[in-house]
Amino acid sequence: MPPAVLPRPVYYTYPGYPAEFRIEAMDPEGGHLLFHTVDFPLGASLEEETGLVRWTPSEEQIGPNYLSFTVSDEAVPPNRVGGLLVFQVYPVDGCVRPECDPARGCEPGLAPLTESCCGGPGTRVPEPEVGCPEGRVLHAGRNPAGSPSIRRLQNCDLLRLIPLGQGGYGARLNLEARCLAPEQILVKARLETAGSILFDESARLNFETRADGFIQVLGLRFIAEGTFSDGMEAQLTIAVTDADGERIERKLRLILTRGAVPDLP
Repeated sequence: MPPAVLPRPVYYTYPGYPAEFRIEAMDPEGGHLLFHTVDFPLGASLEEETGLVRWTPSEEQIGPNYLSFTVSDEAVPPNRVGGLLVFQVYPVDGCVRPECDPARGCEPGLAPLTESCCGGPGTRVPEPEVGCPEGRVLHAGRNPAGSPSIRRLQNCDLLRLIPLGQGGYGARLNLEARCLAPEQILVKARLETAGSILFDESARLNFETRADGFIQVLGLRFIAEGTFSDGMEAQLTIAVTDADGERIERKLRLILTRGAVPDLP
């Protein structure tokens, strides 16, 4: 029987942070396996005997990277199966404090709210094209009312808070996720500055399923209370949990404004 390669999640990382892990594969007969590179980026290596992957991506390798390989057994002739490792290399901006494990990848920790870190929006990169559950991801976005586009937010983008007649301010957000069940999703959203919690709300919602496999909900409204000034930085924390208990969280540093905001790319 041919070897079996176990899937692994997308490896999220940043330039200059080393990755080091073993490809998980097994031979049903218990034999020895050999690992071979097919298409690895510059600087990446794969040990033939152990399946150990090493790579420290560079600034030139920001974005999705697909590392293909094969695994062969001791049969004559050998059985050979292919596999794919997916790396997403994000640019480091002024607000990101990566928390990295070479075996698992990086979490995008943020600078504390007492520290101003925004010097303008950073580089936007596409998400990798990968199936479920490996490609589980969550994005928050903003766009004009009535637009069908998510328009993903990233660190240091503007978030408009519009004064309401009954007091407070209104915020509008879009959400999209992949690899979650769309019904009865628990959404928790929190917006805070260094000195105030502007909103901390939760709701259970049904999302719409898109043709590309993402699920989405548009135009979520939140009532923000508390004091803030134009140009103030705030942290948005969004967490979604589906009916099966699968949870994704995303944190963003945004710049608050009362004025009109341009469309995002």
